Amino acid sequence: MQIAKLRAKEVLGFFKCINPTLNKYFADIFGNEPIKNYLSRIVTKGCIPQSLLFAGPEEAGKELFAMAFAKMILGTENESHPDIHSYKPEGKIGQHSIQTMREFCGEVY
Repeated sequence: MQIAKLRAKEVLGFFKCINPTLNKYFADIFGNEPIKNYLSRIVTKGCIPQSLLFAGPEEAGKELFAMAFAKMILGTENESHPDIHSYKPEGKIGQHSIQTMREFCGEVY
């Protein structure tokens, strides 16, 4: 029991050592502390993966996290930064249209 408590304290201490200046990007998002800390940690370490998938149920805050993460990487507070693009599924079935994907590919490449 004492080992489990010690490990829990170590984990909490690890999450609290994240760069506090990066946490300002998540100030308006409540909960999901492990996700906030993970995203801050990969930016601090300079180990940002090539892609990230923000998945979860509706109203889980996926879009908020993705936008906050984009702002963190770009070092901006502005959502209308020229390097921030948002693509959302369309229609009844909630998928990206071919036209949207063509536009995305045109902007990326």
